[in-house]
Parts: sequence; C-alpha cells; structure tokens
Amino acid sequence: MSVTLNAIQHVGLIVGDMPTMKAFYTQLLGAEPAIETELALPKMSGQLQADHPAIRIALYKLAGWAIELVQYVNPKGAEAPQRTNDIGGKHICFKVDDIEEVYASLSEAGVPFHDAPVHFGEEGGPLCGFAFAYFRDPEGNILEVMQEPSKATQIANKVSEALDRLG
Repeated sequence: MSVTLNAIQHVGLIVGDMPTMKAFYTQLLGAEPAIETELALPKMSGQLQADHPAIRIALYKLAGWAIELVQYVNPKGAEAPQRTNDIGGKHICFKVDDIEEVYASLSEAGVPFHDAPVHFGEEGGPLCGFAFAYFRDPEGNILEVMQEPSKATQIANKVSEALDRLG
C-alpha cells in the first residue's frame, strides 16, 4: 500500500457533556468554536448499528489543524477511562513557548497536572532541551504541553553531537 498522508486536518474527541467540554476548551484555547452544529447522520450499520444516529459538534480551528468535540446524542457512548500507559491510549500535545508560564497559569485555573514539567538535559539525548507536562480535560482526555528547545540550544546540541562523533 502506498499512500500519502501529508497533514493532520483535525483531532476528534468524543465527549459526554458538551457544555462542560466547550467551556474547558474555549478557556484553554482562548477562542470560541469556529463551527457548532447538531447533525442527524445516515443510518449506520457498522460499529454503531444505529437507525437514527445524531451528533453535536464543536470545532476549534488552530494553526493548520483543528480540535473537534463530538457528542453522540444517539446512540450515547460509554466512558472508557485510560491511564497514560494503556495500549490504545492517546494524547494531544500543544506546542508552547514557555512551559513554566503555561503550567503556572493552568494550575492556578484549577487544571490538575500529572506532574510538574519535565525538562530534558543532556541525559535526554535527542530530546535535550525539550520540556513537557501532562494534564487531563474534564472528561479524562490526556493533554500535553511541550516546549521545544531554543535555536541556540538546538545548535549547541548539534555541535556537541558532532564533537562526540569526532572523539
């Protein structure tokens, strides 16, 4: 099979309480949904096996991609909580400029993080200079914030790697 997948268009999150999730993502992203609608879908005989499926959608547009909140009105789904290490688990990672500022701001707003931000030093090898922290939205979806190393750190890492190879 040879196909070309060249960009992420959107990430969809199935939600149970649209008002709560919209309030959270509106505050987190600092924007209202670009699209909000309720749709009746055609009969689906596959996994849903529903005669009259219906969904609510709130779509947040970001830089080059989007987050789509989808609430199944019919048929309603069941909760399936996961730990960060469960097979099939997933998370959404947001790029940030200052992870400590984001961590402090979200913590102050009551967002519980799994741990304080982790900063990779030289022991991180190719991840040297990166920092990350995980948290969850109100329904348990795992989210991550990540700060990439500065250009100066990236150059220093490449120089250090080259010197190591030279011996």
